[in-house]
Amino acid sequence: MPRAGTAVLALTLAALALPACGGDDDGVSRQDYAKRVNRVCDDVERTLRALDIRGAETSAEVSVLIDEVITKSRAAVDRLKSLERPTGDAREAADRFIDTLDREFETDALPALDDLRAAIQSGNRAAAANAADRLGKLENAASDRYARQIGAESCAA
Repeated sequence: MPRAGTAVLALTLAALALPACGGDDDGVSRQDYAKRVNRVCDDVERTLRALDIRGAETSAEVSVLIDEVITKSRAAVDRLKSLERPTGDAREAADRFIDTLDREFETDALPALDDLRAAIQSGNRAAAANAADRLGKLENAASDRYARQIGAESCAA
């Protein structure tokens, strides 16, 4: 795979360090919720960064990596959705964060990743750059603002 394609995938992975979390405690506080979200965001980022981007030499290998990014990102969003949320105003903020992140993944990140995979498989550099640009714009998405509101700084770009 050309080095330009590797760079595009590296940027994509950096943009997709999507947050997630898990837990099942009753009566979770806002602070505990934020800690759990941050912990899982850090875990997801580490997992995505561990993918062997530089080792991908063919479009088929890149496709496999993109599939892994999709799978791991979807699992992260699902873990976040399953986290028990705090009550009151903190609950509203957590709900906004989760709902927005889920929507951004489904309507923005996932289609851009699919387009990136197709562009790399077909060798269309312009389409790959376009998909990478779309993914890059997710770095300052609405979910980042909501992450900050709940105290989950690790989840905000």
